[in-house]
Amino acid sequence: MSQEYTEDKEVKLTKLSSGRRLLEAMLILCSLFAIWLMAALLSFNPSDPSWSQTAWHEPIHNLGGAPGAWLADTLFFIFGVMAYTIPVIIIGGCWFAWRHQETTNTLIILPFPFASSVR
Repeated sequence: MSQEYTEDKEVKLTKLSSGRRLLEAMLILCSLFAIWLMAALLSFNPSDPSWSQTAWHEPIHNLGGAPGAWLADTLFFIFGVMAYTIPVIIIGGCWFAWRHQETTNTLIILPFPFASSVR
């Protein structure tokens, strides 16, 4: 009474196009940048040297280093507490681009993550 298990589905392996590889690489880089930016914003210290603060021989407390301190200070100056939403928006745009990568043009979706909703 042994029965043989067979699968009726055919598995089709498809090659990744260069556009899709580029999209995935850009999404990974954008996600890593958003994580770095969130770490820089969360570890912001007003005494770090930045464009609005001069500190001489002070250690940098920001997890993003000197570029993180400068960027966090600039974003807080321009956007205030809403700067915390920028990494969330970047991650949301990456997720949106990943979910809709087959239905939209990849060259349009990279710089404008919500451009596919406007047709």
